[in-house]
Amino acid sequence: MLTALAAVLALATGLFTVLYLGERADRDALAATRSDQERSLADVTGKQEEVDATLESNRSRESTLSGEHDLLTRCVEAAKGYFDLPPEQTPESSRLFRVMYDVCPQI
Repeated sequence: MLTALAAVLALATGLFTVLYLGERADRDALAATRSDQERSLADVTGKQEEVDATLESNRSRESTLSGEHDLLTRCVEAAKGYFDLPPEQTPESSRLFRVMYDVCPQI
């Protein structure tokens, strides 16, 4: 009877050892997979920060260029209008000259 009980306990110990080792291997595999995914996520986060910085820089540059474009357009339109007028002084020629004088140096 005692021998049978010892045999049953030995079998149970062997079974639980196998189950424990199997679960341990699964846990180690999951930990390795999670670690890989966290590294990958950290890489993606770093790249996203770089892209966000580039996007912000590009938006700032676009805003600057848009402002310069608007000034240049006003200057060119005033110059064209001024030189299309007859040579005598008129209120319109004075206005266009003033626009050129005020806007063109800002470019």
